[in-house]
Amino acid sequence: MALYGSERPNGEGPQYGRQEQVLSPYHASVPLREPGQLLNYDDVATNFDMTGLTCAQVKHMCTELRRNPQSSVDFELTGVPDETVLKACFEVPDGSCKGVVITDMSWDMEIQGDVKSGQAETLAINMDVDSLVNSGSVEGETLWRVGLYGSNNPKGSGAKKLDYQRQILSQDQSGRSLRAGETMQIPFIETKFDMTKVGCEEEYQYLCLEYTKGQRATPDFMFEVQEGGDQIVRCKAQDCRKGVKLRGLAIDNMASGAGQQLLEGSRNNRLLFDLQGLAAAGSGGASGDGLWGMKVWASTREDCEGPRMNEQQRDTLSRYQINKDVRPGEDVNFGAVDMNFDMTGLTCDEARYMCVELEKGPRPRPNFELEAVPSNDVLKKSFRHDCSGVEIARTGMDVDDNTVPLDGRPIRFDTTVATSSTGADARGSNMWNLETFLSSNPDGQGSRNLLDRQVLTQTDASRDLTAGSQIRFANLEAQVSQDDINCEEITYLCVELSQGAAASPQFTMSAQGDSQSNYVDCKKLKCQKPRK
Repeated sequence: MALYGSERPNGEGPQYGRQEQVLSPYHASVPLREPGQLLNYDDVATNFDMTGLTCAQVKHMCTELRRNPQSSVDFELTGVPDETVLKACFEVPDGSCKGVVITDMSWDMEIQGDVKSGQAETLAINMDVDSLVNSGSVEGETLWRVGLYGSNNPKGSGAKKLDYQRQILSQDQSGRSLRAGETMQIPFIETKFDMTKVGCEEEYQYLCLEYTKGQRATPDFMFEVQEGGDQIVRCKAQDCRKGVKLRGLAIDNMASGAGQQLLEGSRNNRLLFDLQGLAAAGSGGASGDGLWGMKVWASTREDCEGPRMNEQQRDTLSRYQINKDVRPGEDVNFGAVDMNFDMTGLTCDEARYMCVELEKGPRPRPNFELEAVPSNDVLKKSFRHDCSGVEIARTGMDVDDNTVPLDGRPIRFDTTVATSSTGADARGSNMWNLETFLSSNPDGQGSRNLLDRQVLTQTDASRDLTAGSQIRFANLEAQVSQDDINCEEITYLCVELSQGAAASPQFTMSAQGDSQSNYVDCKKLKCQKPRK
């Protein structure tokens, strides 16, 4: 007995998957003992090979009874009234024949290289396809089609498909074999798509892949998706990768008026300012890690051109600020930047302006495009910050004996210099100059009679001074003769502190409260009278 599949209920036409003998040896040897006897074959079981066949070709299963050519008895078998009575067909019930049934499809993607507005990026896509265990398997050529497009909804449905690509598989990938119940993997599907068009606009937030049977699959086969239909679509929401466009920076120095200032030569100086990146028209967004970086330096120029003194790039932004997301069309609000600036080797004159430059992080994940409009200069911004050098609170002179001797002996004195705790330290060489002079005024104002431009030794002139402390220059001398003064009038011996002309390093010295009297102190002199 032969068995085959047929498209017709009478078994006529092409016979698909014909098997010449489906009877077991027992059934094949059932005897026919007399005319009119019924040959009854119960429970005939066989396996039907569907390789290369489709369900459409086996809508009916047909049997054909014939004499076994290997029969041990020679006899003739004919059909009455014709040969059609030797054939019988039955309809294959709906759902009994299954083609390839897909249960799920998933994918992931990597963008190769930088994302730039208006350019299609190379995408590397890996796709997994799962099929029903008891469904069909298939192998051949051009079996599959995978489409790619942007969509406005998470299911990928609707008429609007952005930059639709109908087939992104290579010839080899489209012919990958599928075994029922196993996951078919199609790795490294390479295609191009402008990723700046999805994720930014409200209309297209999703990137979608559709998977279905190839239009010219060889062999043809029945294909369905378990959840319904003849294709499966999976979409993923995308971050906005359109280039971020900035037209400038906004900075609010939060330390201004709060008593915070830069200190010359100090490693530890707190900067506290609010920072915003101002979005230009058509700006996109960015979301990820390591998106931003910032450089800070001191400059003598408001436009931040020229030397970048003590430029700092590390630890300028917090981790939160480095990873700050930006939404399309919105400013980048970094909030309060709280950092330390090293003033080592810098004077207040060299740090007239603090300069800030915003930039893309060195390794943003994912990468994105940052565009300054109209030029990179808009990503730089300066602001003023209070700065202090050494602040002199008081200069005091202690005279051992204020009498001007007759024999020309010098007048001996000590000088104490006190500094403000809010000022800077001073360390170096040749930093101090102490001048002595005579004056007719107790504050040293008006005309003066210069005695010595510098009474300090080089050692004294190079003494370090810590903010809030004082130094005492002891055993100083002023050579005053009675010939230099009018003993009938009041005369004062004065000292005046100033910065050394050859100070190294240079530093700024100011009087606390802007009172110039902090540098000067005077003591009244009297003339020694001759002995009688």
